[in-house]
Amino acid sequence: MNFRKLRATALVVAGLSLPAASLAQAATPAAKPGEFKIPGTETTLKLYGFVELDATYDFKGADDDIRGDDWATFLEFQPLDHGKRDKDRLYVTARTSRVGLTTTTPTAKGPMFVRVEGDFNSPSAFNYSTEATTNGTNFRLRHAYGEWGGFLVGQSWSNFMDLGSLPDTVDFNPHGAFALTRAPGVRYTFNLGGPTLAFAVENPQSVVVNSVVSNSFTVGREFDRAPDISGNFTMPLPFGHVNVRGVGQEYQGRTPGGVGDSRWAWGAGVSGSVKAGSSDNLVWSVQGGDGIGKYMFTSLFQGAAFVGDKIELWRTLAYHVGLTHSWTPAFRSNVIWSQTFFDSNDALARAAGASAFGTGAANKRIDSLFVNSFYDPIKNVEFGLEYSYGQRKVFTAALEAAGLDPAFTVGTQHRVNALARYSFF
Repeated sequence: MNFRKLRATALVVAGLSLPAASLAQAATPAAKPGEFKIPGTETTLKLYGFVELDATYDFKGADDDIRGDDWATFLEFQPLDHGKRDKDRLYVTARTSRVGLTTTTPTAKGPMFVRVEGDFNSPSAFNYSTEATTNGTNFRLRHAYGEWGGFLVGQSWSNFMDLGSLPDTVDFNPHGAFALTRAPGVRYTFNLGGPTLAFAVENPQSVVVNSVVSNSFTVGREFDRAPDISGNFTMPLPFGHVNVRGVGQEYQGRTPGGVGDSRWAWGAGVSGSVKAGSSDNLVWSVQGGDGIGKYMFTSLFQGAAFVGDKIELWRTLAYHVGLTHSWTPAFRSNVIWSQTFFDSNDALARAAGASAFGTGAANKRIDSLFVNSFYDPIKNVEFGLEYSYGQRKVFTAALEAAGLDPAFTVGTQHRVNALARYSFF
């Protein structure tokens, strides 16, 4: 390597160590504090991320596979109170630590923005590098997309989301009424001088219970043929915002007997935020639909199922409300309440209960409560502590179909979550 190349490499390394500007700020073609202009180009580059330690303590009703399933709250599969479950269990992990990279390049028709982000929270079965020895975890892709001229191409949060209505939880997973979906696709956003209107086509990946592949938790991708289609409108207001959104998706599958079927499903939602003075912020949402499935966290595996040779859709409705109070600039607290309701349908419940998912895909109602506080003692350091309660009620017909005692229909969670986060810059 000659001296000129060595000097350019040194400048790149030095630029990556500069303080990073917040991702919440809009990217511009000119370099800003925390960004580094790559020598010989018009592109600015920014590195961001954090190291995070999470701890959970379950007093009751924990999943027995905390590595392979989900260590964070997932009430849809919460063990029933009378059944086999773990309790009084501590789990500590740094797997949510995150790293990301963005670039901004000016063009004759506006800036081009590129983002790549990942963490280490990919579920994995036990191996010799997990908790027993070196505690290795798998890296996973979160975001990978480019934006230019109103188009977003790549993988990011689904268009059927309103991040402005999401309250803070110490738990890595959100409340149940939220769509926790990152999807590859193409989105176009119209900037209407404040309000925005976005349309997207996204990768179709949804579970049909009792199909050939879904019983192994593998989504029926060999049957996909039409993308998910969504629209999202956001109106900023002097005291907060309002968001309205809708999505349509096609479920397809084939029974073990070789019979195929398809069914179109839909979901809709409205949400927003309300600022009350300088210390309080209220967020809320209501959403649901026929076969909304993955577009709501508590219905991720309860969107559709084969009943005989026909796909039937679960009708679902959920809401959440969350209040944030800032005691000081460095200390804030949240209270969040959420409920999900599934329409009574014994035929669907029996089909779900008889599947390999067992009673995990036949919930009647799911409730959750989070009470937490966050403290930022110095810049780029945050601590959080939270109590979370959750309960699901299962359809009796599902228990009977699964060969379980129909007298026990409730699964309850009592958990304490804690985190320590150190941001790069």
